[in-house]
Amino acid sequence: MRTFTASLALALPALASAAKCKPYVSSEALQELVKIEDLMAGSQALQDQADAHGGNRAFGSGGHNATVDYLYETLTKLDYYDVVKQPFSEIFATGTSTLTVDGAKIESSIMTYTPGGSEKGPLFHVPGL
Repeated sequence: MRTFTASLALALPALASAAKCKPYVSSEALQELVKIEDLMAGSQALQDQADAHGGNRAFGSGGHNATVDYLYETLTKLDYYDVVKQPFSEIFATGTSTLTVDGAKIESSIMTYTPGGSEKGPLFHVPGL
């Protein structure tokens, strides 16, 4: 009897914890809940975030941060998921680029998430690339 009582005492916290767990999401049940009106409303909310930030939700921009906040708040309100925002630093730069070949200006653009720099030197054609 003591073994049973001790086992039950050890198992109760685990059972109480399991009772708090929510069931896994079923793909079929979830598909039944998806409505075009809700998808359109969500799309409009994302567009509103872009419109409020100059039409831009690009990574690292104010529109991106507002979108992350919107998604975080929306998922948190569901009270179904453990929602966490992971902080990290990104390299983000804006600017202009120039490319000149034999005195002729060539259209070019910067790579947004790459640090700036400059390079001068010969240009080689590499077949197959």
